[in-house]
Amino acid sequence: YFIQSNLSHRMSSQNLDKVFSYIDEHKEDLIKHLAKCVAIKSVSAWKENRPEVQKMVDHVANMIEVLGGTVEKCDVGVQKLADGSTIPLPNVILAKLGTDK
Repeated sequence: YFIQSNLSHRMSSQNLDKVFSYIDEHKEDLIKHLAKCVAIKSVSAWKENRPEVQKMVDHVANMIEVLGGTVEKCDVGVQKLADGSTIPLPNVILAKLGTDK
């Protein structure tokens, strides 16, 4: 509630109308994009899917870049598993989108 209330104070109803109109006009494309995202098995707790987690990181980084943002993918090392083996952790995204003040 707080976030919604706080957001509504900063955004005029005219701006919100534009957002909702955009969503309505692009609903099919947004649904297709969401379907692509959820098809990537990116649950990081499943070690066998760790490559898929990195695939999602790369996908999100690309989305930010397409929108005109800048992206840095940072290597945060490896995870040591209970059996003593290690697997790479997925990169962390540091990004900047827009220059609002």
